[in-house]
Amino acid sequence: MKDINLKTVLKKIEEHRWWSEEAPGVYNFIGWPLRAFVEQGKYGHPKYLSVSIFIYRDDFFYEETPADEKLKVYNYIYDKTTKDKFYLKKIRKNSERTAVNFFKAAKKLEKGIIEPNNLQLVKLYEEFYQIYLDYMRRAVITECVDIFSSENLPALIGQENPSLNINETLAIAIAMSAPLKLSFIEEEELLLFKGAVAGYKFLSFKKKIDINQIDSASLELKSIISRLVENYFWIGNNFQRAVMLDKKYFFEQMRELVESKSKEELMKEINNFETKISRLKQEKKNLSKRYHFSKSLQKHFYILQESAAWIDDRKLLMTKANYYCELFCREIAKKFNLNLWLVKQYSPPELKVLLLNNKKVPNKIIAARQHFLAQVVIRGQGWHCRENFFYGKQAKIIFDAFFKNFSSQIIKGQVASAPTKLIKGRVQIILDIDKKKFKPGNILVTTMTRPEFVPLMRQAKAIITDEGGLTCHAAIVSRELGKLCIIGTKIATKILKDGDLVQIDANQGIVRKIKK
Repeated sequence: MKDINLKTVLKKIEEHRWWSEEAPGVYNFIGWPLRAFVEQGKYGHPKYLSVSIFIYRDDFFYEETPADEKLKVYNYIYDKTTKDKFYLKKIRKNSERTAVNFFKAAKKLEKGIIEPNNLQLVKLYEEFYQIYLDYMRRAVITECVDIFSSENLPALIGQENPSLNINETLAIAIAMSAPLKLSFIEEEELLLFKGAVAGYKFLSFKKKIDINQIDSASLELKSIISRLVENYFWIGNNFQRAVMLDKKYFFEQMRELVESKSKEELMKEINNFETKISRLKQEKKNLSKRYHFSKSLQKHFYILQESAAWIDDRKLLMTKANYYCELFCREIAKKFNLNLWLVKQYSPPELKVLLLNNKKVPNKIIAARQHFLAQVVIRGQGWHCRENFFYGKQAKIIFDAFFKNFSSQIIKGQVASAPTKLIKGRVQIILDIDKKKFKPGNILVTTMTRPEFVPLMRQAKAIITDEGGLTCHAAIVSRELGKLCIIGTKIATKILKDGDLVQIDANQGIVRKIKK
């Protein structure tokens, strides 16, 4: 099998339109699942994707996949659904079975870390990451919906209903594509609000009670906090680090809710969560009755709705998976007296060699990998793939091929939420929440939001992202929070700077820099 050289990579970049996603991340957490993008053909479209590229730069990664091929994957799913209306449910059910096996493997790995034996630990780790990779091969199929919902869906709705303006079209697209389930973030928030109400009397004391006083304060509050720790201790994880949230964390979250909202407001929020699905069903029914959507458009709505629910399941699994990756890396760092951050730059095969043969990856390679690495995966025979790694100058050439110099005073994106039509404010760029503190009332600008961004999103005046479709995390959460949100700008984080004064026009999805 021929090596992938730089010339081949640059040619591939020129051949396609690209869909970008960016986030803080370390190689061990995100590098090896990259193969799943190309190997998804085993369970999805038999030809696509043909290539995927990850670029790592100073603990930040850029995921690049061909937008044109993703649309072909979407059309493949649409055709399959036309022939078999249960097609999507079937492949999702298979994915769910794999998820069950993944969590079994993860629990076995966790036990193995507690009772370490190098050979046994290697076997458990290999089982863990192979099942994780197999799950991802199935689950990344759903990524094709973001580009379809962003580029194609509004136009299709507009063609059937030409009298609609763009905001009306987007509102229909958002409502009809919404999943009929609470996201795992919403479920966690619902429990937080219930805990705040249960302990309102005690949490609102001028003299703050300590978490150790909960037993005497409220048994219901104690029970809710225990459930939060048991079910959502992992919710603050990202692709860079995992933290185990404890009782004190959730207790403080509830205290903040009590300090910012009345009991009546909290109960109203609980009611909004608990009635969301019934309200959404009624909204879908009303829209269908009013606009008489064609069978074709109804099928698109169905695919997007089911895919959005599946995407949320995938995010939950990946967020939990980062916890087990972290545990394993910590154990390796302790065993071999290595810096944890360096261990997080190892690949799974390299960790296996380290455990079995005590062979470390040279620090020079690890440092180069952390600073600037381009990982390229290209489809080979069948659904198998080949890959290569480019460091330093060659990695920068690949990076520059994607990210030309941007210069514009106007940034255009897609309106995901528009409770107000016009907002002015100061922007703050947050790429990694661990490296910068967000100032409440600023306009949050980031590449893409993730679960750990929710506290910042609550405090933000508005939200602007580089990436995302109508079913992305930023779109869903901003609508729940009632925040103006513009997604898919591509360039917001590259043009705007902290403190820039901007005006967001939700009628046109435009962000304009204005004089300070």
